[in-house]
Amino acid sequence: MSDESLARIQARLEPFEGWRLWHLDRVVSTQDSLREALEQGEPEHLALSAGIQTGGRGRHGRSWNQEPEEDLALSVLLRPAGRYPPLLLPFLLPAALYEALGTMAVPRQKLRIKWPNDLLLDEKKIAGVLIEGDGSGAYLCGIGCNVGRRSFPEELRGRASSLRLEGLEQTSYPQLLEVLLLELARMLSEAEKGDWSRVLHSYAQGFRYLGEEVVVETGEGGIHGRLESLGPQGIRLDQGACLDPGQVLAIRRLVDP
Repeated sequence: MSDESLARIQARLEPFEGWRLWHLDRVVSTQDSLREALEQGEPEHLALSAGIQTGGRGRHGRSWNQEPEEDLALSVLLRPAGRYPPLLLPFLLPAALYEALGTMAVPRQKLRIKWPNDLLLDEKKIAGVLIEGDGSGAYLCGIGCNVGRRSFPEELRGRASSLRLEGLEQTSYPQLLEVLLLELARMLSEAEKGDWSRVLHSYAQGFRYLGEEVVVETGEGGIHGRLESLGPQGIRLDQGACLDPGQVLAIRRLVDP
């Protein structure tokens, strides 16, 4: 990323208290580099991005494959600290990315949030979120998005894609980084004041299944019902069922009632 792009992003973050961006040319993992910054005493609202990430990881210990200098690799340090529940983060991060991509002319009708926090474009995965707590109240929030990459390993072909491969050739990861960080800063500023409405509205728009018959998968099996609401306080179905978001493994549309 050019010095000019970095300076512009930092200038645009200035109205949001404490927000700053560190950009590194090469890291093993933005999550690991951010953890080192946390251990050195860095306060929250530090965003760390990288042009090359050699050992990125996703949820459940999976690796996150990235094309050097083409894809978004970002981690953000946050401390909810009683201002909003940590369980808001799995909604807030994908919601901010959904809004950022929509702002950049990604067709919203083709963009979908898959529970809990993957983003699909034309039903192919383009982005994912990883949230790791450190036990002290700090959370390392990683976001990876396939922006400019042109190919995937054999095992991912047909299941993953990038903005470039879906026809958005002019988008670069510094552009997405700028729009995403501003959206994150705005949403978090509202959340810190107790207003989660835009987060949950954006998540529900991207998730799409509100009001529909779904199957909610937990470790104890599937629960059928109409999805009435979802958020950090619970996944609510009709008939009064309310499930802890941390217990929900998947939510899928009920094709055959």
